[in-house]
Amino acid sequence: MFNVLQVFASIILLVIALYFIVKPRIIRDAWWYGTLHEPVNLYIIPPVCVIGSLVMITSVVEDVTSGIPGLLAILAILVGVPSMLLLGLGIFAYAGMPMPRFLMPKWVYERKVRDRDDRGHRRSREKDDKQRV
Repeated sequence: MFNVLQVFASIILLVIALYFIVKPRIIRDAWWYGTLHEPVNLYIIPPVCVIGSLVMITSVVEDVTSGIPGLLAILAILVGVPSMLLLGLGIFAYAGMPMPRFLMPKWVYERKVRDRDDRGHRRSREKDDKQRV
């Protein structure tokens, strides 16, 4: 019974991870852009869910296969290492480090460029106003 619950929970965690990976790339804008929710939604929740699912699946596989070490090592390398790297990137993103463009949804990148241009225009207007006075 415990293995069935672990498999069910791991499937739910994978669905949550896929939701947080796919949804931000489909939408055109979000209320959480520019807040602390942005790195959490984009870079922390998906790898945490994948790692949790991986832990549960490896536990089930270990019980079912009587601990075949090769299978668990392959599973850990293929899923665990990229998830841990993404989790580390998510922690850096939460701390304020800019993310590489290929990790951002297109609309987030476009909005960051637009915001940067707006800040540049605003600064140039403020500079012109100071020179006139």
